[in-house]
Amino acid sequence: MKTQSSDNQIVVSVALCRLYPHQHNPRGVVNLASVQELADSIKEKGILEPLIVVRHPEKPDGFLVVAGHRRRAAAELAGLAEASVIVRDYSPVEQEEVMLAENIQREELSPLQEAKAYQRLVAGGQTQMNVARKLGINAARIQSRLVILKLPLSVQRLFDSNELPITLAPLLTKIVDIDRQERLANLVASRRLTVPKLKEMVDRIVEAEQTDSTVDKERGRKRTEKSGKATNCPAVVYTRADALADLAGRNGSALRFSDLLSAFDGVCQHCGMENFADICAACPLLQFIGNLVKGESHAPHEVQREVVDAAARA
Repeated sequence: MKTQSSDNQIVVSVALCRLYPHQHNPRGVVNLASVQELADSIKEKGILEPLIVVRHPEKPDGFLVVAGHRRRAAAELAGLAEASVIVRDYSPVEQEEVMLAENIQREELSPLQEAKAYQRLVAGGQTQMNVARKLGINAARIQSRLVILKLPLSVQRLFDSNELPITLAPLLTKIVDIDRQERLANLVASRRLTVPKLKEMVDRIVEAEQTDSTVDKERGRKRTEKSGKATNCPAVVYTRADALADLAGRNGSALRFSDLLSAFDGVCQHCGMENFADICAACPLLQFIGNLVKGESHAPHEVQREVVDAAARA
């Protein structure tokens, strides 16, 4: 183990095999393909900035990387045997704060990665204001990211991939029904619904939900489906997802045209979105029927013929 002094800090050369990724690294596992350019630079000039590490709690001769996960991965890709590090004595909370601060400064975190990091710090007993002060950021930034975690996982992923702007998260949480949150988010992400139109629709939906006695029932059933945990809320009778799963399961010799009519009748009675053309147009049942009309289905020919005739009459 080689040592040298840099700015009154002890820099140590440590074998890469003794440097372990931190389990709470906000960016997760580093993709080696994403650090190829950095690896090429390290081959030519070496690691210009030492990694920050702490002693590994379970491996006597090992270290956990606190700052420099990409540099460590790039050094491995470049074929280096050692890396320069500075060993610090950080507490577990301080380790998370340093990792988060470094990634925020480098703008390397997605909104969802950032949100989960804030959530861990807050869950550990810190207030949002305290976290903001330590990281040197505005508390409103923390709040805007944490809001994402209140949305369904499918919507969280849209923020994670930057398909939705972070400013839409508080807007979507105004809607109680999870299914509607997902459909609206997907419409905006696919550019089939503009942000101004979304704001208008959210206001109308919120007003409708406040007077809709079935909202709590829908919320309880759908959260049970998504979380796998039972609730005391009674289940709603029939939803789009129910109808689509039912029809898809019988998309063969057992499927009848009357089944399609029953599905639409049952869904539309409980949907409450018939006044929102954009939402209805995105209904998966329509896509299912569209496939039948185009013949892209395993349904019997007579059912497909009936659908075509009904579409022509409409």
